[in-house]
Amino acid sequence: MTLETAAYARSLSEIVELTGDQQTYEFTFTAATQEPLSLKSLMGTVAGEANEAHDITIDNVTLE
Repeated sequence: MTLETAAYARSLSEIVELTGDQQTYEFTFTAATQEPLSLKSLMGTVAGEANEAHDITIDNVTLE
């Protein structure tokens, strides 16, 4: 998960491990800028793992 500006300056950069179970994550950050930020979920392949179709659900996201 990242929070970043249009120029890719990040205020948050966290790697989370996904499993088959529902999980809750909470991160504390301080915005490094007054510019608008984009919340991004960067998902890709993991080395050595099969690249199979799967579902990922992200919900109840709150930024305060």
